[in-house]
Amino acid sequence: MFHFAYNEVSDNNNIYVLDGDDKMDLYDELLNKLKLLKKIDINQEIFGAAQHHYHFHPTLSEDAIKAFEQAHKITLPADYHHFLTKIGNGGAGPSFGISPLEKFFTARHYGNIKINDHFLVTPFPYSTAHPFHYTDESDESLIREMTGTLTLCDHGCGYYDMLIISGSEKGTVWSDARCSDQGMEKIFESFLDWYFDWLDTSIETIKNKSV
Repeated sequence: MFHFAYNEVSDNNNIYVLDGDDKMDLYDELLNKLKLLKKIDINQEIFGAAQHHYHFHPTLSEDAIKAFEQAHKITLPADYHHFLTKIGNGGAGPSFGISPLEKFFTARHYGNIKINDHFLVTPFPYSTAHPFHYTDESDESLIREMTGTLTLCDHGCGYYDMLIISGSEKGTVWSDARCSDQGMEKIFESFLDWYFDWLDTSIETIKNKSV
């Protein structure tokens, strides 16, 4: 599998810059795999499929992305940016689907916990797996532990995947399992690695069930 980092893709030790047709080929592959998954998962057996139905929300314009980035003083990882403008602003994806950009924090069920205007631009504080123990969901430590991140998806029961937007881990995807004291850890090097893994795993799961 390719590993996408910002505007480059790496395959083992080789670096490929995705321009023009090469970039579109990668996203064509993504759409083709999703089309296959939707076709073979007739009964929507993959967890969450019955909610997103393998559909995407409408794409975002470049102006909308620029406005979001300027408002939060950040730049989105290139693969995620391209996904939002060419594929969809959320929808089909792991578990209950990818959260829309504008719900980068409210996709979480944290009640009245609020974030400030510097949440996304403040660097994510970790570069290695970090244990955590819940004490009180109103505790501000919940916020301090996850600055510089946007929520990609809700797995249910307090489990989330998040994309790092600021800090040394920018562009990587981390799991947030603090609800069960498992802490946070990096699970993929990029948004596209994360998404293709879901596609490949889901396709294999359905194929195995049909054997």
